[in-house]
Amino acid sequence: MASILLTGCSGRLGIAVAPYLESLGHDVHCVDRVRPHEPYGTFAMADLTDYGKVADVMAGIDE
Repeated sequence: MASILLTGCSGRLGIAVAPYLESLGHDVHCVDRVRPHEPYGTFAMADLTDYGKVADVMAGIDE
């Protein structure tokens, strides 16, 4: 399956989408400024306005 970078995984939509994507067999990479209560997949804390941090998070994730 696909590797998916999910931003906002701690928000209302993200906490529903992350487990759904995992249930479909996708490799989920979660990114948010706040750690989720129940993390799914891999998690990286990052602010999307920080270009350097976003580039680090995206490194190694399939296109």
